This record gives sequence, structure tokens and C-alpha cells, in this order.
Amino acid sequence: NISCLTQSMIMSRPDFIHAIYRKSVFYLCGFMVCMFLSDQASFAQEQQEKDSLQAILEKTGLDSNRVNTLNGFGKFLSDKGNYKEALNQLSQSKALAERINYKKGLAGSYCRMGMVYENEKKPALALDKYFRAKAIFEETGDKKNLEKIFNYIGVVYVEKGEYSIALEHCLKSLRLKEQLNDREGIARSMIT
Repeated sequence: NISCLTQSMIMSRPDFIHAIYRKSVFYLCGFMVCMFLSDQASFAQEQQEKDSLQAILEKTGLDSNRVNTLNGFGKFLSDKGNYKEALNQLSQSKALAERINYKKGLAGSYCRMGMVYENEKKPALALDKYFRAKAIFEETGDKKNLEKIFNYIGVVYVEKGEYSIALEHCLKSLRLKEQLNDREGIARSMIT
């Protein structure tokens, strides 16, 4: 039997076993070093992005640029799983957007807050924010963002198991995509 022969050859040569063991340890250590360096580089890049957003915030006034930057910062933090700080930035954005009557920014704040609550598995809060954004998009006639918000609402209802309500919102999104002649969006709707 070949496997028995190979096994006996390996067992009779401890130097061979030791060489394989050393090589395995070497590769494992190399892999771990690469993973560590990769994590460090990723952390450094994230920190650089965060610092850049904070620097922009320091330079902006109390205007629509600040609202948009706060919304972007909230998204950045949410993407990193820092939901509490994301909601803090988005709350600041919402308050400023209300104060300067910047409806697009206000709707953006509500939409991003909805995403955070959806990630936190808080569907009631997510829907509340999405419906607030939807009302603003309807008021301003922003069909492109309205079709997106219908999709987001549909997804939350799917997660809640309320499929008929989910379908209703997804179909509204699809109809708007058809009106906008958004072929890529229509295709995505058909797949999901």
C-alpha cells in the first residue's frame, strides 16, 4: 500500500517532519503578519477618511454644504458599524437642514437615519424615518430618490414578514423607474 509506505518513510525521517513543520510555521507567521499589516493599513485609511471629513466640517459654515458633509459623515460611521455616532452626526444634519429649510438635506438625513435603524434591526424606527423622507421627496417632486425610498421601505417590510405591503412599495419603486427610463434600476428590481 502506497500510503502506508509513504507514512513509514515520513515517520522514519524526523528531519523531514521537522522541515515541514518549520515551513508550515513560517507560512502561518507570514500570513498572520500580512493580515496584521492589512488591518493596520485599513485602519489608517479609515482614520484618514474620518479626519478628512472632520476637517471639512471645521471649514464649512452653517449651510447646505455642512448638512451634506454631516450626512456623508453619518454614512461613513454607519458603514463602519458605529451607529451611535452616526445617529449623532445625522441628528446634527437634520437639525441644521430644518433650521436653514434645506429639504433635500433633511430628506437625506431621514433616509440615512432609516438605514442606521434598519442595520440596528429597529424596523419601526427605520420605517418612521423612511416615511418622513418619502413625504419630502413627494413634496419636492424628487422621483429618483422617491423610487429608492420605496425600495428601502419594501425591504423593511420584507424583513418584518409583511410581504404584501413590501410588494406594494417595490412595485411603486418599479413604476417610478419605468417613468424615469432607468433600465439598470428596472433590471435590478426584476432580479431582487
